Amino acid sequence: MAGFNQDELLELQENELEALRAIYMEDYQPITIPSAWKTVPTTPEFRLHLLPQEEELKRYVSVDLRVKFTKTYPRTIPDLKIENPRGLSPAQVQELTKLVLTQAKTLVGQEMMYELASFVQEYITLNNASLFIKHTSFHEQMLQRVEQTTKDEKERAIEAMNKQQELEMEAKLNADRTLHQKIHEDLMRKEEMIKEEKKRQKELKNKQQEQFAGDYSDGGRSGSGGGSGYGLDAVCVNFEVPIMISPEDSQ
Repeated sequence: MAGFNQDELLELQENELEALRAIYMEDYQPITIPSAWKTVPTTPEFRLHLLPQEEELKRYVSVDLRVKFTKTYPRTIPDLKIENPRGLSPAQVQELTKLVLTQAKTLVGQEMMYELASFVQEYITLNNASLFIKHTSFHEQMLQRVEQTTKDEKERAIEAMNKQQELEMEAKLNADRTLHQKIHEDLMRKEEMIKEEKKRQKELKNKQQEQFAGDYSDGGRSGSGGGSGYGLDAVCVNFEVPIMISPEDSQ
């Protein structure tokens, strides 16, 4: 904003005026100062007719916020005046004038008229001389709002904490489910490995038995050749040679 030239500042002012006319409609009143020289004012000037925010107070309370932009607005605050107060005491008008100027200083560097108008409407809603409203100072009303804000912040903090606890609990449950699933998968994998090992051992045993049976069969067939294949020599008997049996042996 500080780097804007005068033409850019004028464009910002015109854009803000257009927005104010659209928002406040007939309550936006441009001010034209008659001049003998019929010169066009170099800075915009207007009046906003402002009512309370509560419907039942609008018949009894209102003010006009008179505004005149400076050439360097919004880098500087505009000229501000409270006019035509209705339903406000002189002390309340004086307090409102000071508060509006203070509020404007906090908004330097940005378009501020809508915020200032809303601030005025809030003030006259909470502070007025009407018999239909309980009188409470603006300071007390601000303290109540701060207290309510603090209460809301505490509730939001508690809600956020509960939400965080729910998320942590959900994460823990998911982790437990993941761990349980992993353990289950490990057990299934080990059982499958045991089954495979038993199957392999059985197949190996069957293969060994088949090999043993084959070797035994081959040994029987080759026994007449002098070797059985198992380290045993076959005995051959020749029945053509007479065998003498002693009588003593027969006894």
